[in-house]
Amino acid sequence: MQKGKILFVASVERHLERFHVPYIRYLESLGYEIHTAASGENSIDCVTRHFDINIARSPFKARNIKAFCELKKIINDGDYKLIHCHTPNAGVLTRLAARKARKRGTIVAYTAHGFHFYKGAPAMNKLLYLNAERFCSKYTDYQWTINLEDYDAVSKYNFKCGKAFLTKGVGIDGEKFAPVSAKRKAELRRKSGIPENAFVLIYPAEFTADKNHKTLLRAMEIILKKHPDIFLLLTGDGKLSEHFKKECVKTGIANNVSFPGFVNDMADWYAMSDIDITPSVREGLATHVIEAMSMGLPSVATNIRGHLDLVLDGGNGFLVEPDDCKAMAERVFILYNDRELLAKLSVNAVKTSKEYHWDNVLPENIKLYKEMLGDE
Repeated sequence: MQKGKILFVASVERHLERFHVPYIRYLESLGYEIHTAASGENSIDCVTRHFDINIARSPFKARNIKAFCELKKIINDGDYKLIHCHTPNAGVLTRLAARKARKRGTIVAYTAHGFHFYKGAPAMNKLLYLNAERFCSKYTDYQWTINLEDYDAVSKYNFKCGKAFLTKGVGIDGEKFAPVSAKRKAELRRKSGIPENAFVLIYPAEFTADKNHKTLLRAMEIILKKHPDIFLLLTGDGKLSEHFKKECVKTGIANNVSFPGFVNDMADWYAMSDIDITPSVREGLATHVIEAMSMGLPSVATNIRGHLDLVLDGGNGFLVEPDDCKAMAERVFILYNDRELLAKLSVNAVKTSKEYHWDNVLPENIKLYKEMLGDE
């Protein structure tokens, strides 16, 4: 017996496919019909209907007007029991489009995967995004947050949402992301052309300004002057990837930096690596850090929201300031030169990650879905 319809919305379909499939499948198994709306074709098998809507990530794109009108029609015609929206711009458009539906009883939830008015953000971010989020909060029945800073911001800035939750993100598959044997590590390196005895750093991220690849590459220039057997894997795609490839050639580090492109399954790439290194200036809750930790990689990460929830400085990794390439290089040197410390931090990283495995996160988040749906 069908219990009703649920709509998931995000800017791009890849976001839904990467982070929300376990919840979509669970809700479908309870008898709900699942619809999705995002830019791109559907890739989730249990979704009954998908709306390919060209939602821009930037709030300044004119095509958002058309996206808003399409969302409004979908929502008004859909008779949804619950709408759960994700990503900032899609979250704003969806909540505004769902105002009429809320009056008819539709529940609207929004997950902030990292508010854009984070500590240290440009003043314009606070002016634009804080005011937008605060305005839309009155059209939000359930506000989900995934890090402590964002959760505190809901009360600090007097958001008018019905109820706010602090969650541990979407969770990761602890069986898939698990430490591998030295034999398996060596085998994967041979296949990828990485020297077996190399010391490998990995940073899986889209090539955008927020991900701060420029600082990491400056750190690599320092690192390679001392240790030419250190390699860096930069998985991901994005508009700045070609720029950074040219920078690596220009600075003479190209032979030690690999650009594999977008990788859908990261487990083997973590398995080839020794350290996760994360120079980003903005995160929500860095899923890739959790995945890497789960496979035994300590993290050298920036001292920002979303890393502070995960990385204990000197305990399971190190924290450095986002613009401090020298400190970043020095922390790599420490772990390169002290393999006992590396092993200790590796064990601690695995322990930290368990809190974010699906076994722990899914039951907590499913309980929230049941509360929103009145299905307890």
